[in-house]
Amino acid sequence: AAADAVLAAAADAVLAAAAAAVLAAAADAVLAAAAAAVLAAAADAVLAAAAAAVLAAAADAVLAAAADAVLAAAGLVGAAAAAALAAAALAAAALAAAAAAQRAATAKTRRLADSLRGFSAREEAPRASTDTLRRERRREGGNESPKRPQSEVP
Repeated sequence: AAADAVLAAAADAVLAAAAAAVLAAAADAVLAAAAAAVLAAAADAVLAAAAAAVLAAAADAVLAAAADAVLAAAGLVGAAAAAALAAAALAAAALAAAAAAQRAATAKTRRLADSLRGFSAREEAPRASTDTLRRERRREGGNESPKRPQSEVP
């Protein structure tokens, strides 16, 4: 009976040791799983932060490129506006030159017309006086020719 009690006690001790070993192994497995989950979560957080940083840098690069494109387009628009203003200034200068040439041509035409009127008036003046002389001689009954009287004509 004493041997049975010793065997039972030994069996209880073995069972208790086995249960303790199983519990320790289970605890180790649980702790390892928890550590793996914590490490995976930390890795996910690090990866998410890295991805966010990469996306922010890419967005900054895209925004900078878009801003450069907008500034370049604004520069092109400014250059086009400057070219249009220069063309308008050239057109205005050409119009002013054309107007000046037209004024000069008009003045020249007026001077020519005035000189022709003066020439015409000088040409008409002797004729008018000759016509007047002829009319006066007709009234007097004389010859129309101022050169010789009719009495002298053969």
